[in-house]
Amino acid sequence: MKTNRIIQTLKEPVLILGTFIALKAIAIFYSVGVKAPWYMFQVRVAEFVVLFLVSYYVIKGRIFAFWVMGIYLVIHVFALFLAIIVIPIDQYIVKFVTIILSLYFVFGGIVLIRLARAKMAQK
Repeated sequence: MKTNRIIQTLKEPVLILGTFIALKAIAIFYSVGVKAPWYMFQVRVAEFVVLFLVSYYVIKGRIFAFWVMGIYLVIHVFALFLAIIVIPIDQYIVKFVTIILSLYFVFGGIVLIRLARAKMAQK
């Protein structure tokens, strides 16, 4: 019974999107000192703002926002493949965390798409 509650909690859009937005914020924080083209920081901030706004509309219950974030999160399956291929095996902790989070975000995207379908069926 505890397992069902844990799974239901993991399926909550607020938790899925909150985790995703938090990781994007951490990425922005750690990208400040990295040598990269001058525009990369602005691109990351703009991406964060757009994802934050879309997440806000998901929480408000907008069907289009559910579809957008769902598809965006499902596309993270490519990040999963990159983690498997690109991250060296000697960095196993980074590889493991990246694989787990990518799987969770793909799962979250599927959950959001299912919720969007259910909301469309109600109308």
